Amino acid sequence: MIYSCINEFHELYTQVQIKVFKILGFPLTFGKFFTSMKKTLSEQIATYGLLCILGPMILFHILVLGGVVPYTIAWGGRLTSPTEMIRFETISIISLLLMIIIVTIHAGILKIRVQPIVLKIAFGVMAGLFLLNTLGNMQSLNETERLIFTPVTFLLFLFSLRLVFSIPGR
Repeated sequence: MIYSCINEFHELYTQVQIKVFKILGFPLTFGKFFTSMKKTLSEQIATYGLLCILGPMILFHILVLGGVVPYTIAWGGRLTSPTEMIRFETISIISLLLMIIIVTIHAGILKIRVQPIVLKIAFGVMAGLFLLNTLGNMQSLNETERLIFTPVTFLLFLFSLRLVFSIPGR
């Protein structure tokens, strides 16, 4: 009984996956997707793309923290007080700095020896955070955040995901 339900679900899932991927023009499997991604998006573009976007993001959060940019356009427009803004913006800045350190180590800019698996895990965590951030930005109460930062964080997700697969020692 359970086996037949699982089988039916798998068949339905496969049919839906094929139809959706054909409509969107995506490859049929994740393996093919990642192979295609590695050919389309170079490791160098992903690395320097991350650095070029993360730097200005830190500046943006510093401007929010300094009151130059209103905190109502950050964090989905859901911050309710200056105290809450300071806490969340500090977390953002520290997180972004750690991400820049990880990327610069990977790029060889910072000459720190790190095990490849540590970088692979770090880029995986970054990809997960950027994916969640993209989903959050899509639900933002602020239209500017929704329109500008959703594509930016999705691009950061793709760059981070690409670097997961560039690290040796799979």
